Amino acid sequence: MDDFLTLGRYCFGFMICVELMTLTSLICMVCMVYIGASPNIASCGNVTFVDQKEACERLPILLETTKCEPQLEYQFLSVNVEYNLLCKDAHLVKNSISVQMFGVLVGAFFFGQLSDSYGRKLTILISLFCISVTSLINAYVPSFAYFYWVRVLVGFFTGGLSTAMGVYMIENIPKKHRMWISTVITWSPNFIVFPIIAYFCHDWRSLLKANAVCAMLSALSLCFLFESPRFLIQKGRVEEARRVFSKIRRIDGDSKHRYNHEELEEMLKHEQMAIENRAKKQRKYTYYHILCTWEMLAWTATLAFGIGATSLTNYGLMFNMEKLSGSLYWNNVWLGIIRWSMNISVAIGDYFCERFGRKPINVLALVFNGSCLVWICWTYYQGTQSDGGWVLRSCTIGITAMCSQLYLAKFMACNELYPTAVRNLAVSNLSIWSRIGTMAAPQLFQLSDISSSLPYVILLVFTLLDLAAFEIFIPETKGNALTNNLPPKEQRIFYQNKKRRQSLVTEAI
Repeated sequence: MDDFLTLGRYCFGFMICVELMTLTSLICMVCMVYIGASPNIASCGNVTFVDQKEACERLPILLETTKCEPQLEYQFLSVNVEYNLLCKDAHLVKNSISVQMFGVLVGAFFFGQLSDSYGRKLTILISLFCISVTSLINAYVPSFAYFYWVRVLVGFFTGGLSTAMGVYMIENIPKKHRMWISTVITWSPNFIVFPIIAYFCHDWRSLLKANAVCAMLSALSLCFLFESPRFLIQKGRVEEARRVFSKIRRIDGDSKHRYNHEELEEMLKHEQMAIENRAKKQRKYTYYHILCTWEMLAWTATLAFGIGATSLTNYGLMFNMEKLSGSLYWNNVWLGIIRWSMNISVAIGDYFCERFGRKPINVLALVFNGSCLVWICWTYYQGTQSDGGWVLRSCTIGITAMCSQLYLAKFMACNELYPTAVRNLAVSNLSIWSRIGTMAAPQLFQLSDISSSLPYVILLVFTLLDLAAFEIFIPETKGNALTNNLPPKEQRIFYQNKKRRQSLVTEAI
């Protein structure tokens, strides 16, 4: 079927729509970088504070005794500023991010099933429409409590958008163009666009309205696209698939297509027969089957820990970016530029260098992140963080940008390690652990109340464990042929234990 998808006018229109959806998804996931940004407390009444630690220690007493009005310094008018969620009360905002990410996890489960049952396009349309409506409602809430729960709804529908969008994109893009399109249309370049939107919005209510508009534009552009032909054939709706190919052919012009009507009919029949044959042979697999041998158990545990640690690092630093020196907007722009540049460099290295596989990418990224974390910890140990703000800023942006390469290496290794029969389960397991890391990330920097360096020490330990485990347990997978079948029963853990118990019973008899 891939031979019948071409890089024509329809595909370019499709990419514009996917870009809008990607921007919508990114805003929903990381808007709390701005909306939850803590302001600096400059003074209260006649008392001026030296730093934020002193401010948080003295502010409750001053508010009780003098009833003074705190004077705040901020780059973005966040919910913290509007609702006076300062110092310990700011933890409520970080807690809300964790609950929002739990909503994303639940939405991914629910809409994943909906996408497989009723179609990618319908699922994405429902998600986009609901994101637009809930974001608009969120922009007019009268209190933080309402904001809290409406954001959970937005997260739920964001999970649906993220789940269905990736599958919809892969199924509609020509096979030989997937790599470069996936590199161009991704979160990285949108990290450059998003700070510009946030800068002109300046306050959280306007940013949520902009998110609603972006979601609605995405939904309108999606109305001009078609359902995935692959999904239609899989569901036995061959006539609809035939009409979709015919419409795409008219949009692109006949000269863009090298096939005739007979070839199309032959392909449709072949694909339908192949799907029917796979359905007859298909058996049920569970998460047990990605743990059924000692080797697969080591793969699964290593990749799950690694992807969770990556999300904890990535989102933990990202949601704490307002604490860095310099402009909040420019910090995120530089993050997007560096991240996108690294993505392109890795893609070029992977294409032209045979030895530049999954393990070198993982090692280089983790060594870089570990070095930066050591530098940050040393800065805090010396007590020079106020003078060395550029260290924290540069290292944080660098680590967050490098996490993109870790996601790439780990998900690619996962796809290439596991047999076809359980590959989707293995990727799904990684996605779950990634969300768990994302949910825990906002809580990480609350540990700075104990010690400013403690969050970075924890990230450093996780980074070193990830590096060691990946090197020991995960083989290089680049260039390897994909396997289709699980190992024989004789190699499985529980089968071996069962045989051993039977042997012991026989000997006893």
